[in-house]
Amino acid sequence: MRKKLLVLGLGLLVLVLSGCMDIESKYYIYPDGSGKNTTVFSMDPTKMMGMMGGMIQGMMPGGMPETAKGTQNPLEEFEKQGISGISEMNTTFTLYFNDVHKFRSEGIKSLVWERKKNLYHLKFVSDLSKFQEKFAPEMPEGTSEDQKQASEMGMMMQMQMLKGMKISFVVVMPGEIVKSSGKFKGREARWEMTIDELMKKKELTIEAFSKPPSPEAESEFKKFKEELAKANKKFKEAISSLQQMLPTK
Repeated sequence: MRKKLLVLGLGLLVLVLSGCMDIESKYYIYPDGSGKNTTVFSMDPTKMMGMMGGMIQGMMPGGMPETAKGTQNPLEEFEKQGISGISEMNTTFTLYFNDVHKFRSEGIKSLVWERKKNLYHLKFVSDLSKFQEKFAPEMPEGTSEDQKQASEMGMMMQMQMLKGMKISFVVVMPGEIVKSSGKFKGREARWEMTIDELMKKKELTIEAFSKPPSPEAESEFKKFKEELAKANKKFKEAISSLQQMLPTK
């Protein structure tokens, strides 16, 4: 019984935390086709605390137990330590690539990167059915009714967990963007949607045209090349360490 309650509590906690999270995936594309993809997971602590409080109240309709009453006011405890503010909680990771044509994630149907008539052109089309299949996988023959029900319940929990989550795709082009299928300003073009909207789309098309780099962008590109060299070296070292741990034939 305790194990079931623990699993339920952890499941509810995951639902709470996911409802407070936004994801931004930003692609930096440089003139030679190299670049990086930085993904940021952001969590609003205000929403998180509010939702956790609502969850606790729902689990304890009679109010907090007597043993919990009389505890210190958390705000007063923070103020005693001189803490007067808090930021969003962010987790960031970055993947680097030497050639955008070779940087292909699952579901990309087509990818164009070219310079034509003094403009840089990026376009890639994603088949979202690959993404959606992960939430509604086909059940193999011979699957029992209990297994089907468990799978459906798991899918419902996943969708509830992700409901309300905002997902942003951002492209940073070499120069000022003059045309895009998304909202754009300066060098950035942006596409924003909820997980519900993403599940209803068949395809996602990201396209942008930009001018050549400005002197400031050229300076950024030079710094990026140094960053890319370090990232490539770290990647090779990580792969080498992994290979040493794997069994040899």
